Amino acid sequence: MQIFKETPKIGFLKHRYLAFGLSLALILIGVISLALRGGPRYGIDFAGGTVIQIKFTPDSKVNTDKIRQAVDKMKLGSFVIQQYGQAKDNEYMVRVQQAGGDLGNLNRSLDDNLTAAFGKGNFEVRRIEAIGPQVGKDLRQKGILAVFWALAGILIYVAVRFRQCEDAIALGAAGVLALFHDVFITIGVFSILDKELSLTVLAALLTLAGFSINDTIVTYDRFRENYGKRKREIAHDIEAYGKIWDDSINETLSRTLLTSFTVLMALTVLLIMGGEVIHDFSFALFFGVMVGVYSSVFVAAPMVYEWHMFWARRKKAAQIVSPISRVSSRLAAASDSAAKKNAAPLAEAVNSSKPATSSARKSKKRK
Repeated sequence: MQIFKETPKIGFLKHRYLAFGLSLALILIGVISLALRGGPRYGIDFAGGTVIQIKFTPDSKVNTDKIRQAVDKMKLGSFVIQQYGQAKDNEYMVRVQQAGGDLGNLNRSLDDNLTAAFGKGNFEVRRIEAIGPQVGKDLRQKGILAVFWALAGILIYVAVRFRQCEDAIALGAAGVLALFHDVFITIGVFSILDKELSLTVLAALLTLAGFSINDTIVTYDRFRENYGKRKREIAHDIEAYGKIWDDSINETLSRTLLTSFTVLMALTVLLIMGGEVIHDFSFALFFGVMVGVYSSVFVAAPMVYEWHMFWARRKKAAQIVSPISRVSSRLAAASDSAAKKNAAPLAEAVNSSKPATSSARKSKKRK
């Protein structure tokens, strides 16, 4: 199935500096947001604490202040109350910084205080989860290691997969940098929207990395085929390398758009109908897939192109300088030999004049 009747002739690489600028701007906005908020807003999985999810009946007169008064009587320490889902759902999330002790006692105490405030049968405690701070710290460290080893494995795979290409290392490095670009921008958006970074979101980020690198490898593979067929063009024209990249991206563009569109359709359904439990997972994938398509076209390929052109220009400059150096050394050698030839007769004349001078001095003394 093809979107385009004919292969498009879009010059993607000529817009690479505009794309680099846009990517840097998005990353910078994410960095500023993370700095202002003191880092990502970790969920209970990473930060530790207790989460209580409560659903109230439609006819119950509920607000955050009334819930706060009921929970405050439990003396759980500092806590935050947030609306969960849409306003019509009448559902709230209570996040307690400290992990609760016995969840059974906590549940009974909560039930008693909410019954006193809202009446029996007007609410339902849907879940109570507690994770200690040390467990949250361990999960956070393991999550970071999971992302690191995933990126390292992808780098090795791409370098080995395209080891026959001249720029195998550049292909692997550009692919991993594009993945880092996708993941970091997605985390930046979560920070801007003040969304939690939980294990579910981490799973979405790893899924995003797999989807994005698959899209990039398809373009890489087509480039490898075209590079093998048109390698002679590069020997005569260094700019032909960029033309091969543009053609490779255009030839796989239909596949890229179709695959991404079908994935986005499924994610749209999950966003609308999946509910709050998987909303952040769906949102991370939905936004990340769009960024991943962008990075496969405007980040990974242009970085490999810049790498290749940098070394190609240096090599060409060295080839130009080398003949000039040889000519200069030959001219210097010729100048030295000419100087030596001119100096030899002069030395002989000086040496021959020395005996005549000494004999003249001797004749004067005798007189």
